[in-house]
Amino acid sequence: MKVTLNTNNYINQNKSSAARPMFKGNIYSSLTDSLAKGFAHYAKKPGTIKFIDEIAKKDVVSTLAATTGVVISGFYMYNTAKSKKIEPDQKKPLIINMGLVTAISTIVAKCIDSSAKKKIAQFEKFFEARNAAKMSKSTLDACKKGIGPASTLLIFTTVYRYLSPVIATPLANKISNSTSGKKTAKSA
Repeated sequence: MKVTLNTNNYINQNKSSAARPMFKGNIYSSLTDSLAKGFAHYAKKPGTIKFIDEIAKKDVVSTLAATTGVVISGFYMYNTAKSKKIEPDQKKPLIINMGLVTAISTIVAKCIDSSAKKKIAQFEKFFEARNAAKMSKSTLDACKKGIGPASTLLIFTTVYRYLSPVIATPLANKISNSTSGKKTAKSA
């Protein structure tokens, strides 16, 4: 089965200006166009193509997923520390919770991802055997190439968004309660 996104039909059916908002003259639109043209120029260079091919051979998906999670959590922790809307006694538990969720998420997701590599490779072979007659060679290769990264992202998403908060939140609450308990004992 070949899935395509036929945007020409959609655009032709919706010619009214109310259906399609116009972004011309918008500073973000011109900035986006400029960036796209600039990147397109460099994307065609042989050095860029070679660099992308070398990266594609390595397992960078899990590293990028972990890095993204750490950076975003770091921004959340920083914003929580600087927030004037959050009570000072609530900032520390929130920051501890975010830090623990990030650390636990990264470690658990990396472990699950590395241990699942063999199973994912088995699934790729199963997928190929099951769909060899139904798909062209190029389509089959493209699908097989996407199974690994998709599996890694699914693992990281599940761990970061569901598993770790359930595990880390009670742990962060205990740590926060023990540190705030020490402060009240010292002040008494």
